[in-house]
Amino acid sequence: MSQTMIIIGAGEAGVRAARTLRQHNSEIAIHLFEGEQGLPYERPPLSKNALLDDAFSRKLIISAEELAQLSIHYHSDTCVEALLAETKQIRLTNGKLFGFDKLLIATGAKARTLPLLQQKGLDQHPLLFSLRSAADCQRIRNQASAGQHVVLVGAGFIGLELAASLRSKGLKVTVLESQARILQRAVPAPIAEVLAQSHAEHGVDIRLNCQIEDIRLNNEVEIDLAGQTSLKADWLVVGIGAEPNIHLANHAGLALENGIQVDAAMQTSHPDIFAAGDVCNFLLSRYGTQVRLESWRCAQEQAEVAALNMLGGAVQYVQAPWFWSDQYDLGLQSVGLSINPVTKIERRYDEQTRLYIELDSQQRILCACAIGLGNSVAKDIKVIERLINQNSIVDITTLGDVNVPLKSLLKRAKECV
Repeated sequence: MSQTMIIIGAGEAGVRAARTLRQHNSEIAIHLFEGEQGLPYERPPLSKNALLDDAFSRKLIISAEELAQLSIHYHSDTCVEALLAETKQIRLTNGKLFGFDKLLIATGAKARTLPLLQQKGLDQHPLLFSLRSAADCQRIRNQASAGQHVVLVGAGFIGLELAASLRSKGLKVTVLESQARILQRAVPAPIAEVLAQSHAEHGVDIRLNCQIEDIRLNNEVEIDLAGQTSLKADWLVVGIGAEPNIHLANHAGLALENGIQVDAAMQTSHPDIFAAGDVCNFLLSRYGTQVRLESWRCAQEQAEVAALNMLGGAVQYVQAPWFWSDQYDLGLQSVGLSINPVTKIERRYDEQTRLYIELDSQQRILCACAIGLGNSVAKDIKVIERLINQNSIVDITTLGDVNVPLKSLLKRAKECV
């Protein structure tokens, strides 16, 4: 009898898993459930091109034609109300039950809210915005007009990408950050300095070490900051990170810890239920730690691993995670994780082009982060990614010499493994 595979969530992870399942098995039934209406779409462009293009459009991950060709049963605008782990069923909001042999949770994450606004009952105010979905993006597009003043809370990637896009549309932009610098937990200080300078040159007012005492939303936004005069704006965007959508896993009794806990096979505490993407806290054995990442490519790679294991495989997710961000004419890329670094090296090509590398005690690269015009740093990051994934030992002196092409390290490093 043919098996039934259910995937909850049709983002990068969900769609990639469905494709992988079909690629390796033509007989199974595949059901892909998505709470939003419409075809699956990519989310990274929402803070970039989707805000800047003359007309709004979703960049589709998969077309209706391909879904039909692959015999993937796509359930759009269909919310899963409950995951019944013991009986291996899901229940929809209309009460209908679907049984499964294996299931993948790929429900992603939702925008984190400011507790202050929730306490005051203002979390649904028309002057308050966040960005996580196409609907959020369309709402911001409808609101934004040149000459307006918008305040963004949070100088993480979403906040800064939005700041760049809105500034490019002619809005006055102020960014409030509670930390001592932008991207405090995400990138090394030398890389953050380049981005901060670029935002300053484009007229973005970034205020650090900000503590918000009160927010009032009426016909305009008023924000009281500790030790500063009150700030007024036309509207407000909160971009302070995301929380994994774990409600189904929680009610099903799956193990949780900053997301759904999975092993390197993307398997949850239930042997027939898997999770991938932003929603999961996964074991990354290369670094000996559990981690939850919000990364487009990581979601795709994890989904492939999960799908293969749902089909009975024994595959583990071991790749060094990769991430990118575009702001103005600058491209940022990073690979790996900063876990107990011993040595830190910076390759500075010019004021805007820098590569920052961290290594362990055995001179193996843990991670790297680079920034430069356009896609100029992509080749260097690709080399570093290969060195990390090969578990290579590198010569630190050569690594720090900007006159020595990084590509030359590949052969030398292999000899040291």
